[in-house]
Amino acid sequence: MSVSKFGLSSLIIGLLVLVATFYWQFSSLALVEALIAMAFAFFLGALIAIGLLLAVIGLVILLL
Repeated sequence: MSVSKFGLSSLIIGLLVLVATFYWQFSSLALVEALIAMAFAFFLGALIAIGLLLAVIGLVILLL
């Protein structure tokens, strides 16, 4: 697998993780209680960080 394909797949996966995380958070936030939402905030924050990291890595690899 070439470097550019790896960069592109990392970028796509990162963006998908971001979109899925935000969609899940906003669609189910009204259904969960405040304490449960606060507990999931750490997990969601980690997912967002991983998604951003993958997107940035993919973008950097594509630009090199």
